[in-house]
Amino acid sequence: MRALLLALAAFLGGVLLGASSYRARLVLADLRAALPGPLAPVWAPHCANIYAGGQLTPVFDAGQLPPAQHPVPGLTHLTLHGRKAHGMKGLELWISTLAPGTGTPIHRHDCEEVLLVLRGEGVAAMQDKDGTVVETKLGPNSTLAVLPNARHQLRNDGSRDLHFIAAIDNPPFRPCLYRSWEDPYLACQSVWPMVWDRSCPDKAPQPLPHHVVLSGSKGATAEM
Repeated sequence: MRALLLALAAFLGGVLLGASSYRARLVLADLRAALPGPLAPVWAPHCANIYAGGQLTPVFDAGQLPPAQHPVPGLTHLTLHGRKAHGMKGLELWISTLAPGTGTPIHRHDCEEVLLVLRGEGVAAMQDKDGTVVETKLGPNSTLAVLPNARHQLRNDGSRDLHFIAAIDNPPFRPCLYRSWEDPYLACQSVWPMVWDRSCPDKAPQPLPHHVVLSGSKGATAEM
């Protein structure tokens, strides 16, 4: 009964608050993670809770984190901060690499995404609602935003690895893959949970050392 009530609350929350509401998506995500038994999604519970330490979150060296296996050949992925691994609620930050001559599948997802190219060259292909497909050359410092459910693809047509950072909202990441630009909107294959959302990291990185510059008092409060 509890599971059914939670599922009903999640559905009504989406209807009343709107699927595009950022706060609504956070509430629904926590409701989905709370579902017990067979209704619980495979990406719950979290491996760690970044909120456990209050407002003092650890600082890590990203070089300590090994890239995760990726289902796309030539593409590596590393979640710097995410829902499954760290307990983030509304945002994930990734760093990825595309090998020369490779690319992501044509796909869409129900989240906003922002990309920033660090090194290398490539092409971003995006499709408009009328079916028009446009391609844009990418290089260092190129950045683009991908709107929810916009069909797109990223390719490396250069001679060296393409390194880029990606940030998404509304985690976990739930892509739907197409074979071609001409495929009907619903003719895509859902691929989730992603590899990095199926299990916890083998070990957590060691936080960087820190020192206290101002001691707090029991009566002091700080609103963020």
